[in-house]
Amino acid sequence: MVKIRTLNELLKNAWRYEAGRRLLPHDVFKWWGKRPTMLIYGLLLDALGVSSQDIDEYVAERLSYKPSKSPKDLTICDPMCGGGTTCIEALFLGAKDVYCSDINPASTLVVNATLKIMSRGCEEIVHRLQEILVRLANKVKSLWCISDYCYVHTFLTRDCDSNYCTVPRWLGLKRVGGKVIKLALTEEGKIIEDCNVTIYEKLKMPRDSLIEMGDRTYAYAAELYRLREDGKVERVFTSLIEDSEVAKHVVEAQKKARSLLRDSCTPIPKYKETRRLEKEGIYCWEELFTPRQLLTLKLFLEEAKNEKNPHILDVAVTMVGTAIRTTSLLAYYYQPYGKINPGLVIKSYWIPKYPAELNPLAVDFRRMKTIGRGTLFTYVRKIAQTCKLFKDRGLEAGSVKVEAKSATEVDYSKCNVVVLDPPYPGKVEYDAITLVYSFAANIAGYEPRIATMTNNKDVLDVYNLDTYANQLSNLLTKIATELESGGKIYLLLSDDPSGRKVLRLIESRLAEIDTNLDIKEIGSYIGEAPGKLGRSRFKNIAILKVEKVTKYNGPRVIYHKGYT
Repeated sequence: MVKIRTLNELLKNAWRYEAGRRLLPHDVFKWWGKRPTMLIYGLLLDALGVSSQDIDEYVAERLSYKPSKSPKDLTICDPMCGGGTTCIEALFLGAKDVYCSDINPASTLVVNATLKIMSRGCEEIVHRLQEILVRLANKVKSLWCISDYCYVHTFLTRDCDSNYCTVPRWLGLKRVGGKVIKLALTEEGKIIEDCNVTIYEKLKMPRDSLIEMGDRTYAYAAELYRLREDGKVERVFTSLIEDSEVAKHVVEAQKKARSLLRDSCTPIPKYKETRRLEKEGIYCWEELFTPRQLLTLKLFLEEAKNEKNPHILDVAVTMVGTAIRTTSLLAYYYQPYGKINPGLVIKSYWIPKYPAELNPLAVDFRRMKTIGRGTLFTYVRKIAQTCKLFKDRGLEAGSVKVEAKSATEVDYSKCNVVVLDPPYPGKVEYDAITLVYSFAANIAGYEPRIATMTNNKDVLDVYNLDTYANQLSNLLTKIATELESGGKIYLLLSDDPSGRKVLRLIESRLAEIDTNLDIKEIGSYIGEAPGKLGRSRFKNIAILKVEKVTKYNGPRVIYHKGYT
C-alpha cells in the first residue's frame, strides 16, 4: 500500500484500499455507484482540517475499524446518501450529528439495515436470521432436495426455436486427485470429460428433450451436492436428458412451487434501463424467477415478518434485494467462471441466454458454510462478520438520522459540512437499478414504504443536461445560502464533458450569490474502485469544494486544482 503523507495522496489512492472488495460494512449490502470509502473519508478529514502529520493515524484507525478517539463538534449532512458511505464514514469520525437522507426510500432502507448490523443488538438479528433459514430449509426441502442430494444450480437456456435449443457445451469443473477436470455435454445429453472444451462452444438439443421452467426457459442439466458422513461436501453434475429421476424431480418441484404461489404480477416500471425486459416480453417481476426461487424468497420474508421485530424484517428485505441485485436470483448467472458480470446484468436489466437457477438455500448447516454463489446464507455470514467486528467498537449509530425525503426539503442551516454526490448526468437512474429493493419490500408486505420516484419533480433528470444543471444549481444555491458561516460543501461530479459543463454553470451561479464563498476544484480522482475481475473501469470524478467564509470584499471565486 502507498505510504500516505498528505491528504491529496489519500484522495488519489483511495480506490486502492478496496480494489476488489469494499471495506466493511459497505461490502454487505449493495448500492450501485458507491464511491471508494477512503475517498469520502478523506473529504471528511479535509472538512475537519486534519493536518498532514495526522493523516496516517486517521487512516490506520479507519482501516482497523476503530472510531476516531477525538470528539468532533460537526454536523454532517448527506442529502443524496445512496448506500450511506458518507453517513457511515462520518460515524467513524465521531461526528456529533449525521443527517442522512435520500429521495429514494430504497436508499434509506439500505442505510438503516447497515446501521442495524453494526449496532449492539446485531447478534440477536444474526441469531434470528440463522433460525429463519434453518426453518425455511426444512419447509422447502422437498423442492430443493432429492434423496441425499440438494441442488446448487440448475442450468437453463433461453436460446430456443420451435424445435431445438442451443446450450453451452461447457458444463463445469470437478477436482480429482488434485487435478481440475473440465466437463462437457454431448448432443445426446451425455456428460464427458473434455480438457479442450471452451465456454464459447455451443450445441443444439431437441427442445422436447429439455424441461420447461418458464416462458421460453428450459433446463438441461443440474449441479447437486450432499453432505457426507466425513463432513465433506460432495458435488456432482447430472444431465436432465440422461438422469430421468432428477429430471422428474425438477418438473414436480416447479409444479408444486407454482401451486403454493398466489397468482400475482408486480409491474416493472418503465425506465430506459428496463426497456430490455419489455423487449423480451417480460412485464412482471415474478417472471424473472423460477417458481421455486420465488416461493423460497417469499417464505423467507414471511418468516422474517413473523418475528414481529421490524429491524429483522428490514435487514431481511435488504438481504433479498442485495441477493437479487448481485447474483442469479434475478439476473441469473452464466456459470463457467462467472463470465457474465451480475452487476452489469442488473444495471441493464439484461437476461443472459444461458442463465442458471441458483438454490438460495445451498448451505452446509452443520458448519454454517455456504455452497455456491450468492445464497441467502452468504449474506447472513457477511452480516455476522460485520456484527462481530463493530458491535463493541463504541460507534454511536444513534447519531445518524436517516430520512426518505428530497434534498430540497433538508434544512441546511444545521449543517457544518454537506457532501453532495448526486446521480451523474447521462448515467443510469438510481431509482431504476434499485427497483429490486422495491420488489423485495413488496413481497415482504410493506411496499408503500418503498415507492418509485417516477413522478417526483425533485428527481434529477440525468438524461437532460440543461434540466439537470438547472436543478443541481438551484439546490447548491439553497445549500450555500442556508449553510452556517464556516460551513463546507463538497460536490462530486463525473469528470467528463457533461460533468464539466455542469460544474462551470454551478461555479458561475454560486459566484452570483450575495455571500462570501471560496470555490475550489480540489482535484480529479478515481471515483469507482475496480472489482476483482475488472468489473468496473477507472472512472474519474471532479470534486468542487465550496467554503462559506466571512470577508469584506464581497464574493470571489478561486479556481484551484489540488492542495497547496
